[in-house]
Parts: sequence; structure tokens; C-alpha cells
Amino acid sequence: MTIAVHVITQHGRVIAAKLAQAWPAVEVFVSDALIQTADKLAPHETAFVLPLSHHISSRFTEHEQHICVFSVGIAARLLAPLLVDKRHDPAVVCVDEQGHFAVAFSGGHRGGANALTQQVAHCLAGQAVVTTASDNAQTLSVDMMGQPFNWLLDTDSEAAVTPVSACIVNQRPVLIYQQTGESHWWPFSHPLPTHIKLINNAQSGEYVCAERDQLKVNACILISDQLSQPDWLPIEQPTVIWRPRSLVVGIGCDRNTPLAVLRKGLKQVFEAANLSEHAIASLVSVDLKADETGIIELAAELDRPFITYNKTCLADVKGIANPSATVMRCIGVASVAEAACLHGAEQTQLLLEKTKFNDSGYNMTIAVCRRDFTASSTGPDTRLAEPVSHATHGKKGSSRPPIKRPISDFAYHIFVCDAARCVKSKAQSDVTADNGKHLTSGIAHDLRCLLRELGLNRGPERIKVSRSHCFGCCGHASPMVIYQGSQQTELMHNHGMWLSHVDEFDELQWRKVMSALQQNTPLNTCVPSRYLAVKENAK
Repeated sequence: MTIAVHVITQHGRVIAAKLAQAWPAVEVFVSDALIQTADKLAPHETAFVLPLSHHISSRFTEHEQHICVFSVGIAARLLAPLLVDKRHDPAVVCVDEQGHFAVAFSGGHRGGANALTQQVAHCLAGQAVVTTASDNAQTLSVDMMGQPFNWLLDTDSEAAVTPVSACIVNQRPVLIYQQTGESHWWPFSHPLPTHIKLINNAQSGEYVCAERDQLKVNACILISDQLSQPDWLPIEQPTVIWRPRSLVVGIGCDRNTPLAVLRKGLKQVFEAANLSEHAIASLVSVDLKADETGIIELAAELDRPFITYNKTCLADVKGIANPSATVMRCIGVASVAEAACLHGAEQTQLLLEKTKFNDSGYNMTIAVCRRDFTASSTGPDTRLAEPVSHATHGKKGSSRPPIKRPISDFAYHIFVCDAARCVKSKAQSDVTADNGKHLTSGIAHDLRCLLRELGLNRGPERIKVSRSHCFGCCGHASPMVIYQGSQQTELMHNHGMWLSHVDEFDELQWRKVMSALQQNTPLNTCVPSRYLAVKENAK
């Protein structure tokens, strides 16, 4: 995430310097009219030539977020011709040159301007000004509710976002039906408003029987991995559809099967099974297919990971419906597609059994499992609200019995700081101290979800993630340290590696980090130098 700060006054340069000190991703652009002969540019500054309108228009789409240290009026005149729609416009935050106010100007939700405004105001000890109705009312943001979990907003429902949002803020009856996906999407400590009715998959049958004839709502939100909506939903009302990453797709094919065949097969099988390709979490197979070009290209096209497992992992998988003697004879396991998706989703029941597809003389098989979100269904607020026992395990008064199983070893142990000062410094986080959200619910949780997706949450390559209250190095906001496990017999490149400002990492950067740990590749080859914390030599 790149943030451009635009400055046209000397006071503005002071504000920009504070922002650059807080966030390494900031790039400051200063009017050349401010640069005198004896006044050199700071390392974080880049001069631009007036007029300001030309500079802004040339940089607008090159950065994902903009902080304009000048008035909202100037910003309105400059940006009006550049704004396209809220789905694609970069975030823009305006700050007065004294740093008293940070105003979310455009790209409030999807661009991240509302979250950035809160962080800028905190950094400058100023006041955040956010005018979005759902944020101020602390109610549901229809077009953002799935973003923290990487859900995909179905493009067919884009037109429904505005009318559904209007129903939310105007307190008209709205039905949310959640079939799958993470359930802790409600970010506030207070309960859902009474005009929002939530039912999940387990409740739907009872609900339909009792209330179908009286189901009167003005809008719907559907959280589902199925293509068609349940026939009991009032489809005549505007409906927003979110697609969680719920489906793990096991795939097998003949050697050198072309991408076109794989793409066609996936589309045909998913349509027949009433499943949405947008809900795919990952493609999985046996490691003999790790270099299968067609599957690699398909995963890249879907923008989803392709994960392979060795035969040992797939040998004893429970729930295989169609074992094959031929597959056993050829590669040493009784199943590829079914076993891989069962193992990858950590399930013992298939959503879709192995389905064969043939085209142009090539064969492929597909099986699907739905991920179980029960383990992650309780949000951090709920967990911390539970009574905490300070009794020692195994002694009288303990709230839990002693655990008599061995502790799982790990290849690496990652510690992430979740102290309040670090959490509050997150430039890209929408977590604040006064909006009812829990401050420590971000990086560690997201990393654990990613590790489960990559298959690195168990086995000999397991990577463990823990939160630390404070590392005592608050100058490096959001620090992280990596230690290798005892099963490694020699010190690896990344043992004792410290990183800072890791809250700025996107998913691609985290995937690079995990891949480097797996392959024992030095992190300095895949992580920008500004995130590598310099350690003082011990005396």
C-alpha cells in the first residue's frame, strides 16, 4: 500500500514529516516553490513543479491512497475530473496545515479513506472527520463487511449496494442469510440493530417453515458459495451477495492438460454443482502435480494458491468416497482430488465427490470440500469477555483439566506485537480505540488463517504465530520476530530476524515471507529493506 502526501506550504511540510516518520510507505511530494537555495529536500521528500492540478492528475492513479495537506475546497476542484466511481477511486484524506483535522474526502470505504483518516488524526493528535452514515451510526457497511476476510463482493450485485445500504442506515427491515464463511463480521460490541434479521444455514429450515409467509423485508444480504439463491429468499428485493473463500478444490489431471481444458472443466463442474468459482479458497493436489503448468496457470488466473501435499499426507485421509486401485498402483495413494481437498480443508466429509471431465482427449477430476469456520466463528471481543481463571492447571480450583498430549513442534515461531501503541499506529487498519472494536484482532489472526490455507499450520513445516504484549521497541511500530524450532539442527538464515511495520504487508508480501521460511531463503531477498529492523550489536 503506497501513500502519497502532497504539500504546498511550509507548515504542511512539518505535518508531512510526522506522517513519513510514522509510516515508511509514505512518499511526500513538496512544491518546488518551497525549496529555497539553502533549503534542501529531506530524504522522504520529492519536489514537484506547479501547477498543482497537473501534479495531482499525474499521480492520482499511481498511488492507492493520498493525503492532501491543503483545504477540502482545493481538493474538490482538483479531484472532481479524476473521480470515476467508489469501487476504483483511490482514497483521499484532506488535512489542514496545522494538523487539527483529517477529513475523509473520497474512497471512504473501499479505498480505505475512513480508516486512514482515523490513523492520520491519531498520528497528528488531531480530530478525524468521517461523514459516512454507516460509520457514524456504528452500523453495517454493506460494501465492506467481508473485506477483512478476503470475501469477494459478487459483481452481479454491485447495483444493489446503494439501495441495501440505504435500508441499513434508514432502519428498514433487512435480512442477512449466512450459509458459510467467518461469522464474526459484526465489528461492534453492541448487538445487531433490531431491523437487521440474521439467520444462518442451520436456522434456515426452521425459519422458513415458521415465517416464510410473513417474510417482509426491504433488502437482503446473502453470504454464500452457491450460485443460485435459496428459493425462499425474497429475490424481488435488492440483494447484495458476498462470496467467502470457503471452497477447497481438489484437482487431478492428465500430464500437460491445457489451461483451456481445466478452465472449461472447472466451470462446467461448478455450474452443475451450483457452486461459485468466486468462493474458491485454494486448488490442491498431490505433490507429483506441483509442476503441472495448466493447474499453475489456472490458479494464477483465479488468483488463488495452488497447494500440493505429499503421499504421506494423503495416505490416511478419512472421508474418501471413490478410492481408485489404478491411482493407487500408479502413484501410491488411493485418491488425489478427494484426498487433497479433504486434507486441505481439514474435513472428513466431501461437499462434492470426485467428478470426471474429458475434453480434447484430456481427463481431469475435481472434488470439493467446504471449509469449517466454526473454529474462527467467535470474534476476539467474545473470547476476551469470558471469565479468566488465574488458577494453576492441575491444582485445586483449576478451570481446566491438565492436557496430557504432546505439544506440537514447529519449524518457525513468529511473535507479533499487539500492544496498544503498535496497534494504534497501523496506517491501513480500520481498528480504533473508541468505535467498539477490539484493538488486538488483526495480524496474528490473519496470519493463522493464511497458514491454514497454505497447509503450514501443522506437520513438520508448521509455523506457529503468537501475540506478544510488548517488545519494548516502540520506535519500530508493529514489530515482529522469527525464531526457528528445535527440530532444525543448524541455525537458518531467518532465525532471530526482526521486522517492523508489518501491519503494512499485504497478502502477497505475507505469502512471500512464508515461502522464504519454507525454503530457507533469506528474508532480505523478498522483503523491502525499510521493513528490516536493524539490531544494535550487544556490547
